[in-house]
Amino acid sequence: MQRQVELLSTILFFCCVSAGLALHAGHFGLSWDALNHHVYLGLVAESPRWHLDAAAAASQSYQYPYIYWPFYRVTVMGISGTTASIIWSVFQTICLVPPLWFVTAQIVGDAQSEWESRSLRFAGCLLAYCSILVLAAIAGSANDLLAAVPLLWAIALALAGELTPKRAVLCGSLIGLAVALKFSNVLSLPLFLFATLPASRGGVVHLLRLAFAGVASVIAFALAYAPWGYQLWTQFGNPLYPHLDTFFRG
Repeated sequence: MQRQVELLSTILFFCCVSAGLALHAGHFGLSWDALNHHVYLGLVAESPRWHLDAAAAASQSYQYPYIYWPFYRVTVMGISGTTASIIWSVFQTICLVPPLWFVTAQIVGDAQSEWESRSLRFAGCLLAYCSILVLAAIAGSANDLLAAVPLLWAIALALAGELTPKRAVLCGSLIGLAVALKFSNVLSLPLFLFATLPASRGGVVHLLRLAFAGVASVIAFALAYAPWGYQLWTQFGNPLYPHLDTFFRG
């Protein structure tokens, strides 16, 4: 119960910080990417436009659109830029802080006193939140933070203990989802492998469980990406269009 209260308090604190930063800015910052394809992809997620558009936002037209849908809905709510910025910043904070807190809790462990443990967990979250990348993206339209949430949960689970078959499948599924949301998340796979090493006993058993995670990640990626990949396949003969187009001969 104390851990739950601590987590909720941490989420509330960072939500207030995010809202304060958005209020201080006084507007909803829209980057060139937001004007070029972030809002457009959210529209496509809600209403496909194959019969109307051809590369409306260049190659970015074919990025996985569904993760941009929440941002799109905020932009069309008919509210002020400041209010929209506060809503979007708080939403991203609520999604990001819980897995970040669990990752920090696993890394910090239990100190000599409960107060010290709480302080270290909060300091870890604060250090991560104050990263220039997070601060730049928390009120922005890029999908980096939301796409990283499943990956953070996978790392938190991997750090929580031995990589049992059930945990391996769950971690792999989260990684597959993260890669479907943003292809570049595959570059973070070594983080997951590194996170499993301290709790593993090594040997063939651990390698087999990593194989379970790999198979689960492929299946999860296919299921999560299927709604968009099928549309690209229908239109271009390539579910990853414009990537690997020579291979698929789209």
